[in-house]
Amino acid sequence: MKHASIILCVLAAGVMPVANAQSAGDIPARAFEIKVEGAVAPSGLHQLSYPYLAGVKSRAGSCDLSVKVDDRGNIGAVSVDACSSDDFAEEAGKLVASDENVEVADILPLRIEWTMDD
Repeated sequence: MKHASIILCVLAAGVMPVANAQSAGDIPARAFEIKVEGAVAPSGLHQLSYPYLAGVKSRAGSCDLSVKVDDRGNIGAVSVDACSSDDFAEEAGKLVASDENVEVADILPLRIEWTMDD
């Protein structure tokens, strides 16, 4: 019986959660906003989300992009010029694209800002 008690204790300790472990459920949900400012909007904007690591640290950020368009407004290429951190640069990179069939007539700025409510 003594051996059965020891085995039971070892098994119970092996499956018990660690007291200091933090799961995603421990972090309260917070409202955030993704604001896009520019004369044109790339079709991939719906893919943007709040970067996870920036969200966990409650950090806001921004990226400046360049959008090459033809005289009818068709987008030829999107590139990231500068970002406040690598987390936001990775997210803005989802919009990077190039269409060689579009003759570039103008380069327009596009700014993306991520903010989180306090």
